[in-house]
Amino acid sequence: MAFINQMMFGLTDKRCGAFAIAYWLWMEGNKTLPKNDEKVVEDIYKKIRFTHGTEHIDKEFSNPFKMVKYINDNYSDRYTASLKCNSDCVLKLLGEMSEDDIVPPIPVISKLPELGVGEFAILMVSSDSSINPTHYVLVEKDENGINVIDPVNGIRMNYAGHNIDTLNPGVFGYYNCYTAIYINPVDDKA
Repeated sequence: MAFINQMMFGLTDKRCGAFAIAYWLWMEGNKTLPKNDEKVVEDIYKKIRFTHGTEHIDKEFSNPFKMVKYINDNYSDRYTASLKCNSDCVLKLLGEMSEDDIVPPIPVISKLPELGVGEFAILMVSSDSSINPTHYVLVEKDENGINVIDPVNGIRMNYAGHNIDTLNPGVFGYYNCYTAIYINPVDDKA
């Protein structure tokens, strides 16, 4: 069954980052949060959205730095989140962001780590190769490849491949997959 999704709440719903975190919480077995509850998404969204907009950032979007902080502040007993990027796209935006929206640590440019079976990441993507990433999807690795749950429809899709960098835009439908929030169990060294 599909999760609740952005399209259920209108074409202008920009809470994809909050949906991606909620999907992760529901999939990782969090028993304290009711499943498929919009209130869960809205509560997360209030804490992770941008405080101020800029020329290139709609203030209604989810802030990747605040997303990492939210996961680390609320689930550090079991998980640690980190922002990784293999492009300077996110780093360039730092120069125009308000101080209220910059939450350390600041990522360094490096190769995106491979996901292990059962591990999750929230991937920033764009619908066009010429547009900077503005959408979030949840990615999970299992024995069959990469599973992606897109907040646009809430459906879990499997893509053959070993890692995020194997997602083919022609099949996957998204581009610019060079920034991700990795969510690792605390005993994981990643």
